[in-house]
Amino acid sequence: MTTPQTIAHYNLLERLGEGGIGEVHRARDTKVGRTVAIKLVSPAIAAEPARLAQLLEDARAAATLSHPNIATLWDVGEADGFHYLAYEFTSGHLLREESGGAALNPRRALDLAIQIADGVAEAHARGIIHGDLRPDTIVVTGKGNAKILDFGMAPWTRGGLARTRAAQAPDALPPEAIRIVSYMSPEEAIGSAVDGRTDVFSIGTLTYELVTGRHPFVAATASDTIVSLFSNMDQVLQWNKLVRLFHKK
Repeated sequence: MTTPQTIAHYNLLERLGEGGIGEVHRARDTKVGRTVAIKLVSPAIAAEPARLAQLLEDARAAATLSHPNIATLWDVGEADGFHYLAYEFTSGHLLREESGGAALNPRRALDLAIQIADGVAEAHARGIIHGDLRPDTIVVTGKGNAKILDFGMAPWTRGGLARTRAAQAPDALPPEAIRIVSYMSPEEAIGSAVDGRTDVFSIGTLTYELVTGRHPFVAATASDTIVSLFSNMDQVLQWNKLVRLFHKK
């Protein structure tokens, strides 16, 4: 199906890429005059009623979140033969680029960690977990504020799907998947059920990396990284104690 230039009241301006849900476009909301990021649900998902219904249910739950450190999901709709999600358009750079592999000033590192933890705490209070927190799912805006992307949608994103596959067959993952699995929690790594503590663990790993400039247990392959996770978990757990303090505030 050819993507049109207009869907509902959104003018599609630029194709930004494609994720687990489908194509992503920068668009203009003509009703209110703001720029948004439109995610078009892929034909593969739309063709399966049960999958589509679950995705829309997850999206509507995520749309209830309103927090300055979470990219807002403004609209969930259907028009012109497409199902779509309209997100706040978040400009800036990824958290990975903020650190650039080096330690941040401790005050700046903890400021970002507190912002992230505050957004996560708000979502957890509403019963919504992220499930794929890492430097590539957090944007730092031009004003220096953290914005968490795709909250509540990990079952549908490439990162979330890679985490699921890592628990089943880590050796089958490509090398670049290390950037995803290195932020997994122990329960994710063994394929167990996850809850809000998974996000807290991921924030602990992020905080450790921002403060020290090095990842606590990344290794050469995805499977080696998971082994390292269990071998070096004590140091991350110490950071998690600090993160839980932020999380409760």
